[in-house]
Formats: sequence, C-alpha cells, structure tokens
Amino acid sequence: AYGDGRGGVAQNDTRATALFRQGCDGGVGRACYRLGTNYNYGRGVTPDKERSAQILARGCDLGDAGSCTDLGYFYEHAIGVTQSDVNATDYYRRACDAGNALGCNNLGHRYQTGKGVAQNEGEAVGLYRRACENGSGLGCGNLGYLYSAGVGVSQSDFEAVRYYRLGCDMR
Repeated sequence: AYGDGRGGVAQNDTRATALFRQGCDGGVGRACYRLGTNYNYGRGVTPDKERSAQILARGCDLGDAGSCTDLGYFYEHAIGVTQSDVNATDYYRRACDAGNALGCNNLGHRYQTGKGVAQNEGEAVGLYRRACENGSGLGCGNLGYLYSAGVGVSQSDFEAVRYYRLGCDMR
C-alpha cells in the first residue's frame, strides 16, 4: 500500500522500500521485484541499476515472472549488467514459462530476429500468440505484423487486422 498510495495509506517510497526489502530477504519473489524496481527508478533509495539487477535476479530465482522479464530487458539493453543476448533470452524464457505475457512477447521477438537463439519465425508466431492470449496487446500487434507480412505464417490481411484490433483493444 505504501508503494502505490492505496487503501487509505499515503504513498511513502522510503517506507515501501524498507518493507519490500524485508519481504525479499524473507524469500518473497514479488517483493524482490518491487524492491528491484525501486532501485531502478530511485523510489525511496538512490538509483542503482546494478543493485536493481541483483535484486531482480533473486526475485526471478524465487519464481517471480516480472523479475525475470525485467532482468531480460536489463541484459538486452545493458542496464546494470553486461549486455548479453543469451542471458536476455534465458530470462525472457523463464518469464514466459512462468506465464508472463510480456516475457513471451519479448522471447518471441528474440526468435523473430535471431538474437540469443537461432532465428525461428514459426516459434515467434507461437510465442506472440501465447503473449496475446495472455493479455499482451504488444504480442497481438506483433502477431498481426507477422500475418500482414506473411512471416512464419501464411499471409492473411484478415488475420492481421484481427490481431491488430485485439492489440489495440488491449491498448
């Protein structure tokens, strides 16, 4: 509640960070995710990208899919860690396997472009579809693009428009 200022509690990033740290130290993956996010953006603490990456790694190891997704992004873009396509792909895979729609979308993009994995457009189609079905508008839009271009699937303007609409409806 302190992190978001809800439930009649005023937002207090410093207090939220202390509580997230306590939860993360106690083995709660989602608390690690929130703590890592606070270090990334400097909410209640001095921004520290390296510390954020370390905390997100703990959250991912504890099974928090959001931590895995963010850590994949960190490895993809060299945020607090050394850039690594292989590590980015691994963390996106872990996120997707845990049901994170954005992780599936990002893993799909890795397969579409061949970064960190052998390029496999058919695999990208499946991952974008999974992302879309799990609520990622970005995944729907990416799937729409593949149908529009006939990449990994038979070209279909009808399917492209259908997935673009789904993505748009999801904002």
